[in-house]
Amino acid sequence: MGGHAVLSRQTRANNRVKALEELGMIDRQLQDSTEVDDLKEKILEAELAQRNFAAGLAHCNELNGTSFYFYQRDRVLSLQDYRRSLDNLVAEGAFNSDTRRPWNKQDADARWEQIQKQATTDQANCAAVASLPSLRQKLKELERRQ
Repeated sequence: MGGHAVLSRQTRANNRVKALEELGMIDRQLQDSTEVDDLKEKILEAELAQRNFAAGLAHCNELNGTSFYFYQRDRVLSLQDYRRSLDNLVAEGAFNSDTRRPWNKQDADARWEQIQKQATTDQANCAAVASLPSLRQKLKELERRQ
């Protein structure tokens, strides 16, 4: 009877280990599934940036956060130069076609804020598109594991 009790304890222990391993596998599968979903989302965002920012992609080497892509003229402008231009428009009292009155400090500050955000977005778009090959490779590797 003693041998049977030992065997029974071993069987129960083995069953527990198996159950824990299976739970570990389930956790791994969930982790992989979440990773796959995250990668697919990043790839979709990068592909969207690639389509929507196609004209600006040629200038990514210049879009490092200190400049932005000026779509209307298909060129890159320096943030510093743009700020100086805004200040000059205010100083000259030049006509602001958006507000239909002369430029003032508030108009210039609002535009400056928009342009700074655009510079950050342009930089992020370039980084997202540049990451596409590695994201796709990671996705392939994860999908092979599943």
